[in-house]
Amino acid sequence: MKLRTVYTPIFTLRLLRLCCTGSLLLAGCLSSTPPQSTLNAITATPSPTFNYPGGEKAAKVIFKIDATNGSFDSFPSAGTPPGEGKGFAARRVFRPDNTVLSAFPPWLTGVEVGISGTGNTAAIYDKCARFATAEEVNLSNCIFGGGNKVCSAPGSYYRVSEVDCTSAATLLSVNDGDGSATDGIYIRAYFSRDTAKLAAHENILAVIEYSATSFHKFQSDPKSCMSGVNFSADNCSDFSWKVFLRSAGSSTVPQPFMTLIPRMTGYVEETTLKTGGEVQSKQVILPLASDGTLNLFQISRTKSRLKPADLDGAWNAFIGVCGESTPLCAGTVFQSITFYRI
Repeated sequence: MKLRTVYTPIFTLRLLRLCCTGSLLLAGCLSSTPPQSTLNAITATPSPTFNYPGGEKAAKVIFKIDATNGSFDSFPSAGTPPGEGKGFAARRVFRPDNTVLSAFPPWLTGVEVGISGTGNTAAIYDKCARFATAEEVNLSNCIFGGGNKVCSAPGSYYRVSEVDCTSAATLLSVNDGDGSATDGIYIRAYFSRDTAKLAAHENILAVIEYSATSFHKFQSDPKSCMSGVNFSADNCSDFSWKVFLRSAGSSTVPQPFMTLIPRMTGYVEETTLKTGGEVQSKQVILPLASDGTLNLFQISRTKSRLKPADLDGAWNAFIGVCGESTPLCAGTVFQSITFYRI
């Protein structure tokens, strides 16, 4: 096979060299210079999605009469009348580390509790719901196991003694609560919905510290809690407390937001000669952001099954064990509630 020689004219080579130089750049030629962007640089300044009001993010109410370490001063011996804004008001609030604040934060406008007594038409017996007095702190009024035991609350803390709320002499002294303004035994907290104080998107986390002691042992059979096809903790607990969230001034009876008690933290155990319950905490998120009119948080004692009619023949056994002012035999002691903005 005979090879054929191909000659490229000098003019053609010079033309290709000229095409691919910077002076004459045509399609099909590769450039060694990277292309320049024709877009202008964008500089974005970030801005917050929400505006958070300043100030304290948490406030703690200590349910104790103590000018230094408690939120309350001396309580009215005649009790407090039912109604919003008529309860026994807290005077001081604290940070979560128990250091006192100079004033209530603007988003928490007040906290009050119901005190029983002749001035409280929904809870007339003075020993039912009050702060533990110096006289009752060391009373040995729990009678079981062949001796008397101390079942009183820690000194000066807010407590509810069930035997004093439901005794035969005061059978009609305490109304069942329903979360409304007419309840006699309650804790209420009021929140400002001014968005300059509490943002519209903010909620509240309430951390409640308390103890709850029942006279009877806890129910192990859930069937006792049923009302037909409906489950009700009221049917299988010595007493009940429920949480409500509503608008202040509303005349509509609210639905419970959740059940606080039961669960109990202790019960009377005669075989081991023990009573009382450990302090427990429960966290409750209050969805204020869901409705701009919600501004009142309320915990109410809603029902007791320790009345003579409920206990029938066991009534004498109950009062024979739990004497006056014995919230650690059957009752509740509140330690504190801390409110967090979230």
